[in-house]
Amino acid sequence: MGAEVALRPLGIQFFYPKNLPALVTMVYLEDGDIRESFFRRLDPTEPSQSSVGKWSQHVGGFLASFNIGKALPVRMTVCWDSVIDKKAYETEIWFSRDTWQQMLTAYPDTYRPGKIYYRNKMIIGLPPGGKVRVWLKDNRNPVVLQNPARQFTLTGDDMLICKNVPNKIDFSYIKANGYDPFIRDFIKEKPYPYGHW
Repeated sequence: MGAEVALRPLGIQFFYPKNLPALVTMVYLEDGDIRESFFRRLDPTEPSQSSVGKWSQHVGGFLASFNIGKALPVRMTVCWDSVIDKKAYETEIWFSRDTWQQMLTAYPDTYRPGKIYYRNKMIIGLPPGGKVRVWLKDNRNPVVLQNPARQFTLTGDDMLICKNVPNKIDFSYIKANGYDPFIRDFIKEKPYPYGHW
């Protein structure tokens, strides 16, 4: 990728649908500078309050203090726990050239005439069922869904990088006592996975 690799810092934020909690436990990121980074101190995984039944066009606000990449992302592995599914997941994402091109393109800012902006903020959605979505934030416009070159999600003994990453959710507690009341009320009489993700 040569000189194109140098770009503005990449902010990454993780969201889950309203009342369907998930937590990211670790992120592995390989970038175009052949740099490998492990993120263990992470920004909180946030609820997308406007995502009920399907992902919102805006997903959520954006503030990344620790989830920061320094070059174009090539491959990312996300280790995460799903409260709803009562299990841990490992999702691997290989980013496409189309995503890189979007991140390198300067777009005219219609909200600030004469200014430009870049799509250098990445949003990753973690729903029940493990069907992860990736978007780029597009200023104040709806987020732009990305189509990774390759993406898959593993769980249980099939996990590789995430197999030995400690869970942040006590799954034994969930199995013994059920979901918290606000989750039980929210999913009552709704079919799993509680939306089209």
